[in-house]
Amino acid sequence: MSFPLIILLLKVRAPVYYIKYPRGSICYNQVKTLRRSCFDMKKKILKKNDRILIIIMLALLAGILIYRAAAGKDSGYQVVIYVGNEVYGTYSISDDQDIRIEQNGFTNVVRIKDKAVWMEESDCPNQLCIYQGKVTQPGIPIVCLPHGITVDVVGKNK
Repeated sequence: MSFPLIILLLKVRAPVYYIKYPRGSICYNQVKTLRRSCFDMKKKILKKNDRILIIIMLALLAGILIYRAAAGKDSGYQVVIYVGNEVYGTYSISDDQDIRIEQNGFTNVVRIKDKAVWMEESDCPNQLCIYQGKVTQPGIPIVCLPHGITVDVVGKNK
């Protein structure tokens, strides 16, 4: 149970009690009548210019979110699969498909779905390529070192 904190504030005319409750504050003067203003409580917290600034910031944020959503529909990214130092194939990230790579007795399956690419299956001993997860943006390759396979997401111009 929490009790209100009472602070005696000395002013020029009469002492003012400022009672702080957990859910709000109430000010009383010496005669115990409720006062409307204590520490300039009449001042508005948000002024007109503050509200305009908040509306502008929210509109800007909404514009950025709409732009990002529209840009994500046709990203133009491609998935390039390398086996060793040679390009095995180039695929669009927008097309859902499974690519089976069989080289030197090893098998890997790369899945492209929902504009993301990941290593679905691999018969390598450590399985680290599978644990790398989904990649949707350029710059983070998926690498299977035992098999020498690299899956990379690149832009259309590369």
